[in-house]
Amino acid sequence: MEKCKSVRISDNEGRSVFSNNITLSREHDIAYLRINKLIGLNPSFSKLPPETGDSIYAVGAPIDGLSLTKGRLFSTFQDNRGDWLEITVPADHGNSGGPVFSESGLVGMVISKDFTNSKIYAYTIKLIEADYGVTKAAATASNPELKEVKEKSYSPLLTQLFSASIAFIFGLLAGVALSARRARRRSKKRIRIEI
Repeated sequence: MEKCKSVRISDNEGRSVFSNNITLSREHDIAYLRINKLIGLNPSFSKLPPETGDSIYAVGAPIDGLSLTKGRLFSTFQDNRGDWLEITVPADHGNSGGPVFSESGLVGMVISKDFTNSKIYAYTIKLIEADYGVTKAAATASNPELKEVKEKSYSPLLTQLFSASIAFIFGLLAGVALSARRARRRSKKRIRIEI
């Protein structure tokens, strides 16, 4: 992304938007793209952090195309960089930058794998939001033209938050579809007893 001038973002329906407003976070290795028009479904961000043992889903492209994997939240922890999730989902190269979501919505972004013990780590949404604020403020201070763009934008902050991976957008769509499918399954599994 460092030398990228423009990015095209597409959804499953073939709709596309372009962004040439790219802000890089060197601290957390994330590229934030500002778009003026939302495509696909409105992202659903979890209002509460997931709890240990909750079902967790990750989307990425580790082999050939996008894949959805399921696991559990193993633990949460904090270091000098922010809040992290340790998750037990099958992930590999190509999952980095992909979304992590629970039943209630988006909770983080896959960032790394420890190959010595196969643990998968993800940034939390809280960490990403904080990093976005710091990164955008630094970019605006060094380039005053960005301030005008920010003030004219009516898009909420969370809809502007995208990872360097285009898989992030597809993951949100997959999460919504998965939640809807689970809801349909639950309603079909109800047993009716007639007397």
